[in-house]
Amino acid sequence: MSTKARKRKLNNTPLEEAEYFRTKSGVLYQGDAKTILRNLPENSVDCIIGSPPYFSMRDYGVEGQIGLESTVELYLDSICAVYDEARRVLKSTGSCWVNIGDLYVDKNLVLLPARLALAMQAQGWILRNDIIWRKTRCLPHPVKDRLTNTHEHVYHFVKAREYYYDLDSIRTPHAASSLTRIKSKITVSHKGRYGEDQGNRGRTIDALNETSAVHPKGRNPGDVFDACPSNAADGHLATYPEELIEPRIRSTCPLDGIVLDFWMGSGTTAIVAEKLQRQWLGIELNPDYCKIALKRLTKPLQPFLTG
Repeated sequence: MSTKARKRKLNNTPLEEAEYFRTKSGVLYQGDAKTILRNLPENSVDCIIGSPPYFSMRDYGVEGQIGLESTVELYLDSICAVYDEARRVLKSTGSCWVNIGDLYVDKNLVLLPARLALAMQAQGWILRNDIIWRKTRCLPHPVKDRLTNTHEHVYHFVKAREYYYDLDSIRTPHAASSLTRIKSKITVSHKGRYGEDQGNRGRTIDALNETSAVHPKGRNPGDVFDACPSNAADGHLATYPEELIEPRIRSTCPLDGIVLDFWMGSGTTAIVAEKLQRQWLGIELNPDYCKIALKRLTKPLQPFLTG
């Protein structure tokens, strides 16, 4: 994969000045996300995906970083200000995916994901899904007076009620029991409190077609997703796994579309976009992480792990 390093020249535009490197499919900009977003054209990207910096957990050692605010409220204000600018850049048919986890402050669960979702809705975003990322492997924790937190949230926001969504591209195989019900034409009936059938919820699964509860191309995968957290990518500790975001990009970014990640980190979003033959734009404040992303994107792409 060829890359073009950033070159300084006179009369650079703000985007040219911020460009760190590019591939045939995308460009990584180094700098403040909100500032660079202001220079991107309106309605120009199909899918936004990323994970904001953690609150009060890591000092990345970069001036202007988000996450070191004195209160949760100020942190949420900082995050929402960036997404407000990103909303202008997203197409009306586009989707915005936000991966965020919760934390405790003074032994009190903050409910940070829920508070972010409510704040985003107040800005005009429409919340379509709250996907639970159930981590299949977690580091041991010494806590003894509560359960270990083993999940994070992936929120799906849109700008408009009509948007691009290719559910067929991410369907999963039906359970054998579902296919057996089709063959035997078993009636699935849901009774109410007093015994009467509740509307069209009582139905006979006797066909494998697009109007059937059992779709011929597979089942809707649902809103709980199992995935193992990725190992640190050359020093970046907050790397989400490729398999977590692959279905999000596949289902909400068309083949000729553009994926934007303005919390690019070590470049995982760009790698998945290139594997899926989508174009991408990335923004990363920390120059050290830009170096990591460049190193990863110059390596041959490996196929997605399955099974």
